Amino acid sequence: MEIDYDQLTDTNVADILLVTATLTETKSLLDLFEPVCSDGILIVKKNDKVYNLGVFGGYNVVHCQCTNMGTQEVGSSTLTTASALTDWPSVKFVIMVGIAFGMYNEERDIIKQNFGDVLVAERIFPYENQRLNPNGETKYRGTEHFSDKNLVDAFTVVAREWDEKNYNDEPTKVYIVPMLTGEKLVDNLEWRNEIKAKYPEYKGGEMEGMGIASSSESAGKPWILVKSICAISFFIIGA
Repeated sequence: MEIDYDQLTDTNVADILLVTATLTETKSLLDLFEPVCSDGILIVKKNDKVYNLGVFGGYNVVHCQCTNMGTQEVGSSTLTTASALTDWPSVKFVIMVGIAFGMYNEERDIIKQNFGDVLVAERIFPYENQRLNPNGETKYRGTEHFSDKNLVDAFTVVAREWDEKNYNDEPTKVYIVPMLTGEKLVDNLEWRNEIKAKYPEYKGGEMEGMGIASSSESAGKPWILVKSICAISFFIIGA
């Protein structure tokens, strides 16, 4: 059912804000939504914004999709999240779900990643905040942002009790790890290996995390990223 935002008599209807960045991510998420009322999943339009209201994991949730990837453009994760938190004041915390690239050291790490494994970010680091010094050296100036401790603890319990199968009954593991975030859509194995060498403690990367973190923290809302390693990517995980 589709309605206009102004038709709502109460906007305090959702506990969780779920954010995606692509149509593929959105479709996969909405396939798991349950109806929020007898009319099914509600599609709520406000000006140029579209929200989906439904039930996910027993909670009333509102979903929005970024119209641009990354954090800087209009419609990217920064403005999309900020607008959604204004429009839905009852939201208690923010979760971004979607896809990421994996990253591990095959000689040192016990954890061996596979396509489809889920990376839950305990913290993120914006790797593109850099100073290029006159001597040719690069100084990395980014600041780590930490996911909400209670959310990390909750996902840690999930990971510990996980039966290692996704909803399609495919082998899937859940890892609580630090992740990189940046504006580049990384589809180059050589470059990926360069950043893996610079940041060996980080076990994956994505594009929208800083927008989620900055907007959520500005609004005083807890946040976390939950992203699956994408099989479409060019990467050979661990190469």
